[in-house]
Amino acid sequence: MTFFDPKPKVKKEDLYNREEELEKLKFALKTSPLILILGLRRTGKTSLLYTTLNEFKIPNIIVDLRALPQDKVLSLSEFTSILRQQINNFLLKRRKIAKHFLKLVEHVEGIRVMGLSISFKKSRREKINLAGLFEALNEAAEREGIRMVVAFDEAQELRRIAAYRLDRLLAYIYDRLRSITLILTGSQIGLLYSFIGVNNPASPLYGRARSEIHLKNFTHEQSRTFLIEGFKQYNMHPPDNFIEYAINKLNGVVGWLTLLGYKAVTQRRVDKSLVDEMIEEAEKLALNEFNHFLNLRWQAKRRYILIMKTIARLEKATWTQIKTSLEISINKKVDDKNFTTLLKNLVNSGFIHKNQIGEYEISDPILKYALK
Repeated sequence: MTFFDPKPKVKKEDLYNREEELEKLKFALKTSPLILILGLRRTGKTSLLYTTLNEFKIPNIIVDLRALPQDKVLSLSEFTSILRQQINNFLLKRRKIAKHFLKLVEHVEGIRVMGLSISFKKSRREKINLAGLFEALNEAAEREGIRMVVAFDEAQELRRIAAYRLDRLLAYIYDRLRSITLILTGSQIGLLYSFIGVNNPASPLYGRARSEIHLKNFTHEQSRTFLIEGFKQYNMHPPDNFIEYAINKLNGVVGWLTLLGYKAVTQRRVDKSLVDEMIEEAEKLALNEFNHFLNLRWQAKRRYILIMKTIARLEKATWTQIKTSLEISINKKVDDKNFTTLLKNLVNSGFIHKNQIGEYEISDPILKYALK
């Protein structure tokens, strides 16, 4: 499968309607040491990243931070575990770079070379020199005359790692290691900006030049084209009322359109009930993601839920409407500053956004259905 495969062998043709973003990322890879790929959940950030790197055949290490445990502060060892796995996968594919890297890294504190792979020593006395690790990668790439990419998918998760300033590590790579390009993807854009200190002069990465690629949901016409062209690949031609029903329900969210197409193709059926069944299944996933957010903010959990339910019920709501509804529900006045902080946290985490006239809306239509 291509268009409608939830886990495709990512190819350029899978990025239908993403030609502009593809060209922007190609240009950024030639010009920028730090690239941000930003967009709400399921807008195709990861597909864009993999497709571009594969097309350019750029050596890369992609650390998927979604693999980290949820709902808690993270230890450095949890991060280094998945970092080590991805570095070792890279070494198996890139033997020439691996040859240089393994010779260089065997002298780095906290790292052990084992054949064509590395491991991290677990002695409490010996720390892992992550800067030295990336210095070795950089020098290995230089010796091969190439520039490589190190990408962190859903990079805002790095902020949850305790007792280690990974923003300082990224700043060191940016400033010193000229053969490494950093790419950070993020669906919780406000949290990612906060992590890299976009507006914080005290941040190690403050003021660094960067390229940003923003992915948005499909428009109505893009969604229609995506579905029609996708179904053509499987010799399926759904009726227009099915296409329109799906578009109106899924509001251009690429991930949900893809999942619907996958289910229609595998079940060989295209009717409105399939859309409703898919939404019911997807609601559980969307609520699970929201619960992860709540579990890290348990003290204000009830207030967050009431805010989200108010916005879901009203479809679009002003600051005053939401605050009034919250105060009625809890039968208590809420401080303006504290309430604004709650809204800001929801915006930064990508669950709600402000429209052009300043009203708040829920970003994912599936989550909105689940909260009603």
